[in-house]
Formats: sequence, structure tokens, C-alpha cells
Amino acid sequence: MSTEEKLIFAQALIREAGAQLRSRSRNELKIHLKNHDVGDLVSDADKQTEKLLVSAIRKRFKGQSFLTEEKWVSYKPKTQTWIIDPIDGTTNFVTWKRDYTISIAYYEEERPVFGLVYDVEADDLYLGITGGGAWKNGERLAKLPQDKPLSRCVADVSLKSVALLKSKYGIQLEKLASHIRGHRSSGCASLCLCRLAAGELDVYLSAHLKTWDYAAAAILINETGGAWGLPFHDRQALYSTSVPFLAAGSRDLYTQIVNKFLTVNRI
Repeated sequence: MSTEEKLIFAQALIREAGAQLRSRSRNELKIHLKNHDVGDLVSDADKQTEKLLVSAIRKRFKGQSFLTEEKWVSYKPKTQTWIIDPIDGTTNFVTWKRDYTISIAYYEEERPVFGLVYDVEADDLYLGITGGGAWKNGERLAKLPQDKPLSRCVADVSLKSVALLKSKYGIQLEKLASHIRGHRSSGCASLCLCRLAAGELDVYLSAHLKTWDYAAAAILINETGGAWGLPFHDRQALYSTSVPFLAAGSRDLYTQIVNKFLTVNRI
């Protein structure tokens, strides 16, 4: 099967899964905590959506590998790999019924080919194709400005990330507040990254992302001229453990933030 066939199939599949989530999001859900963390939820809808996506892809395409949040299947490196987050922003899903996504990335030999992020309630589909551009609902996203000063930037970072970066790396991230226009915390990494690629956000920083959180949306950032990385880890690895993640609208902004605010001071 060609990459184009996989992309067409994945777009239809992600919309089908989203339609099922919309019909479920008003119903009673079974909610559990991951690792006894009150801020890290998983619902039965997460697991069922992942199973739907993986089963459909397996049925259509043979010999595929999967890296998924709910670990319904095992990952085999150096293959044709689908990286899936069935619901990114589960807390938003169960609390607000908005600002959550389904994220699907397709990689070959651990290199990105295409990524899809579906904002389910808004019915917005983001697409990034390596070497082929970034799109929102079929409209191509413009390149991001490369000369925007930090003082005009809006950043998305959570209180939890501020606390974790301080406790684990000795980083005083609150110093960033006086150098930017403002900050938000929307609770859905992939959607934040898509908004960054669309020019609606300038900086995104998290102390604890996993590969499925950013694998699809990072392709859109690449294609619109933004920059992203794992400040304290190897960017090329596919991590199933949580690592700090930073994205910015330009390489200059990314470098400024790393050099000025992400200097590690062990405490």
C-alpha cells in the first residue's frame, strides 16, 4: 500500500473515531487514575478508541507496528509505525467536553511521514506531511514569522510543568513570565502544537510529554518553520517515558528560551 493510500484511510478513520467520541462524551464514563495521579486520567473511551484505531489499521495494512498511549499493542522499532494517542486531553474530555484530540502519526524507519490531529468537538482536522506542508481543514498553513520578539509571545505551560522542572532540574521557569506577553494552560499538547503551527500560539513547554503526545503535531511545526526539541534528551528517540518538550514559532525563539530559562541547576 502506498503512503497516499494510508493517508486517505487514516483521515477517514480519525473522523470516524471522532464521531464515536462525540456521541459518547455526553454519556457516563468510567474514569481511572494512572499511577495514582489525580491529574492523569484515563477513561474507558480512551481504551476503546485506541482499540478501534489499531484494529482498523491492522485489518487494512499488514505488517504494521504501533506505539500507543494505552499500550494495547507492542512497539517494534525500525518498521512502519503508527503512533497513536486515542484521546489527548482526557481531563478536558471528561470535564469540559472540548479541547481534546485524537492524534495519529505514521513513521517509517522512525522518521515522520505524516501526522493527523483531530480537534473532535471543533471538527478541525490538522495534517502535516513531511516535505509536503501543513494544513487545517484542507487549507494550507502559512509559514511562521521568524522575527517575532519574545516580548510579544504567548506561551502555554502548566503549573505542573513549572513544579516538575523546578524539582527535577532546578529550573526557575517563573522567570519567563516577565519576558512574555502572557501564558495559558489548555491541557492538550497536540492541540497546542497545532495552534502554534497555525500562528495562534508562540511557545509551548511541558515537563512531561511522551512520543504519542507530539509525534503528529510536530510534523506541522516542522512544515511551518517552527522549532521543537527535547531539551535534555535525544530528539530522535521515540520515548514512551515522559520527557521535557519545548516548541516555538522560530528557531531563534527556541534557542533564546533554552539558553535563558532552561539551564539545568541540580537541586
